[in-house]
Amino acid sequence: MQEEDIPPVPTRQEELAYLDFLEGSIATDPIITLRPKRYMAGPERLRWKAMTEIRSEYRKTFLRNFALSIILVSPLTILYKYI
Repeated sequence: MQEEDIPPVPTRQEELAYLDFLEGSIATDPIITLRPKRYMAGPERLRWKAMTEIRSEYRKTFLRNFALSIILVSPLTILYKYI
């Protein structure tokens, strides 16, 4: 290996910052999940966590918009019945 290929050793400050990040990231993991192995330490952990958060936000937004549209359209359906 060439000297350029070897990454520099992290400093103690960088190690502590990473450990703080990891502690905060693990603290936000769900306690009970259908796939606990996905939240174990590994290269795919953060990708899986971000994907589940995005999916959860999408579902919440979809259901909120669905409920709002039902509430707004229901008076029109009642009026249409009597026309």
